[in-house]
Amino acid sequence: MIVNESQSVVRSLKSVTEDCMSTIKGSLKHDHLLLLVICLGAISVGLLIALTAVLVRGNQSCSDLKDDLKSPNNPTPQSVTSAISTPKPIPCTGDWIWNRGKCYYFSDLLDTWTNSERFCASQNASLTRIDNADELKFLNKFKGNGNSWIGLKWSSDNNGWTWTDGTLYTGELFSIQSASANSDKSEGVFLNDIGVKSQNGKYEKKWICARSSLHWSNMESI
Repeated sequence: MIVNESQSVVRSLKSVTEDCMSTIKGSLKHDHLLLLVICLGAISVGLLIALTAVLVRGNQSCSDLKDDLKSPNNPTPQSVTSAISTPKPIPCTGDWIWNRGKCYYFSDLLDTWTNSERFCASQNASLTRIDNADELKFLNKFKGNGNSWIGLKWSSDNNGWTWTDGTLYTGELFSIQSASANSDKSEGVFLNDIGVKSQNGKYEKKWICARSSLHWSNMESI
């Protein structure tokens, strides 16, 4: 488009130049220096205007091209690669509740700690672990009244409380009130209405399962 405009301007200037040259020849014959100066000035002004117009249109076209490249409808290769390589979390389904990248299941039935963990495993999940105060607040809000098993149990080697993934609980987030004087490997941890407690896992309670919401995306794609 810019090339066409430049060619049009050149043709116009060529016509003006020919007229001025004709006038110049006549000026030389009749010694009309004033007309000669006017023609030369007109040619200079015409060239300046033409160059300015071409430059302005060129800059505008470059700017429009940059805006098009930045448009959401024209993603960069990096954004396309990111969209392909990064799994997109999807909302939890059924009776599962989403919160901060995880899906949670709050049971209405009662069962032992071991059977509760087996149920969670059958759902590609585990009894929930608690990583921060916000998560603890969320769980207490949605669990309802009563006691609910979580994924914390006394380790089989008596080294302390251990999450279902094998990591040791440091005791920084909450304290655990044990129902027995000495905790043993059958002791599980549960949330109740006033805090976090432990009791022999043979007792039946509600339970809370959890898993990453990315698992839902992976399952949907199978």
